Amino acid sequence: MSQPSAAEESLDVATAALAKSERRHLLAVLSDDVEPVTSPASMDGPVPLETLAIAVASSVYAHPIVTDEQWTNTRDSLEHAHLPLLEDHGLVRRVEREETTIVVLCSHPLLQAGWVQSLLSDPTGGAIEDEDVLDRTLEVLRSSRRRQICHLLARRRDTVSLEDLAVSVAAREGNTGLLEVAETTARTVATDLAHSHLPALADAGLVAYDRPERTAELRTDAPQWRADWLQASPLGDIPEQLGLSSEAPAAADETPSSQAGTCRTIEGTENIVNRGHEIADGTDDELFVTVSDDGFLQQRCLERWKAAADRGVDVFVGSRSPEVREIVREAVPSATVCEPQLDWLNFPADCIHHGRVIFSDRDCVMLVTAEETDPDDRTYATAITGEGETNVLVSLVREQVGPRLDRLKSDHLEADGIDGTRSLPM
Repeated sequence: MSQPSAAEESLDVATAALAKSERRHLLAVLSDDVEPVTSPASMDGPVPLETLAIAVASSVYAHPIVTDEQWTNTRDSLEHAHLPLLEDHGLVRRVEREETTIVVLCSHPLLQAGWVQSLLSDPTGGAIEDEDVLDRTLEVLRSSRRRQICHLLARRRDTVSLEDLAVSVAAREGNTGLLEVAETTARTVATDLAHSHLPALADAGLVAYDRPERTAELRTDAPQWRADWLQASPLGDIPEQLGLSSEAPAAADETPSSQAGTCRTIEGTENIVNRGHEIADGTDDELFVTVSDDGFLQQRCLERWKAAADRGVDVFVGSRSPEVREIVREAVPSATVCEPQLDWLNFPADCIHHGRVIFSDRDCVMLVTAEETDPDDRTYATAITGEGETNVLVSLVREQVGPRLDRLKSDHLEADGIDGTRSLPM
């Protein structure tokens, strides 16, 4: 299993520490009243527990004056539940002074993070009206697997079968390709998703889970994805992929709609090859490439595809040319090689040509065409490229190619070509 990143580790601490409103209010009060300290000797703004309990109770009960019972209950919960947890994570420290418990904010990188400061100052983030919803959201996102599920569903932005989701989760957690996930592993993960993680995410309103149909999809209308602090957090790529971060003010010469629809034309074979290398190098999970029948293939391309496969990317290469397929199999043994029966626009591959495709992670694409415009019949290539979940070109290719890629993955073990080629309608 891959090691957690610094961002993942910060999310582990943040979601654990901030999943209760009492702890959020406590940290907010301390952040306002004292500067972080690194040792008891440097304390210059201690807050007695009794005073802290009054401030937290006022925030929790939304009233400047609290009853003795409310104060007592808050003080007891802070002393026996919330403060010990925050101490375990190194966020606060308790010190006894003259029979009085003093609570001090510690110097911790998490408390310096802008998104955490935003969460403490405005837990609603301008979108979440109920703090109980926020509690459930942070609690459910304590699990790195659940965060991974949200990331994966955001990339798909449609209904995903439980089995496909389980394979994707297992591949991401194991830092392997989808095709390398063992059936027993996928089955175990699917059971865990069905009985634990998906119901919890659904209860928090983040995911729509259809138990009878065994499908799930991200709740794109969930207010949590619009919260300012979440968009600034390590989870911010989820609302970004949903196109929600574009609700922020755009630059003077750009609008969200124009950014989403922007495509770029590339001219010249060398420029196109370089762009193809950029796309391959930036691929995280899935790379699909079609190669023309005339064997327009460079060693540099094969090296890029091999490097992608070596780091766990699922590489799919389609070509009508037996020679090209053989070259790819030898150069990139782990790649899935297919013989397209249809082009990317569903036209018969041997009749009409709508260009070659380089499709990365279903959010970046380049379409390459070649026209013989030179008097000496030399080929001059042009291409169009787009990037981003909401890009119109990406959306078009994803709609046409995505379902066929899903089928290719599910049927990858059923090779029916004598040379190991999948004769699927790619």
